[in-house]
Amino acid sequence: QRFMEYPVLTGMFMYAAAQATEAWQWAHDNWGLPSALDVVVFFNLVALGLALCWLVTIWATALTAGRRVWAVTLAALSPLVVVHIFTNFDAIATAALALAMLAWARRNPWMTGVFLGIGIAAKLYPGLLLVPLLVLCLRAGKVRDFAVTALMTAATWLIINLPIMVLHFRGWT
Repeated sequence: QRFMEYPVLTGMFMYAAAQATEAWQWAHDNWGLPSALDVVVFFNLVALGLALCWLVTIWATALTAGRRVWAVTLAALSPLVVVHIFTNFDAIATAALALAMLAWARRNPWMTGVFLGIGIAAKLYPGLLLVPLLVLCLRAGKVRDFAVTALMTAATWLIINLPIMVLHFRGWT
């Protein structure tokens, strides 16, 4: 038996792409829709989804950065993105993280937590944002905002993970 090493949300993205690939191939077989090898269709669907996630990342970064256009340019033209955008599933997490930062910039700790929870359900590293947020909140006396963000992060992560935890605990662990 094989298990996936990716977190739940990334696995669900892969599963949705696999199901969409099967549907596309069914449409090819029954309706004559143009197609290719399964693996090519899967890659194309995943690449489309990751590209859309990257566009969300750039959009949210642009709104967060405001007049600091250079910050958005650095993100959009990063050589690492050009080389690796389709070799891993990090764009899902970067989109959630960028949305979390936008929500925080707009003083919305609830949505910050929701997007961080989504990001952590895709990859672990968006959760690292909680560390500087804690420091900032302690320094500014906004401990309640941090608590709301942390609770919403945990709740969102749990809501996403719970069905897989319950139904497939061994694979989830």
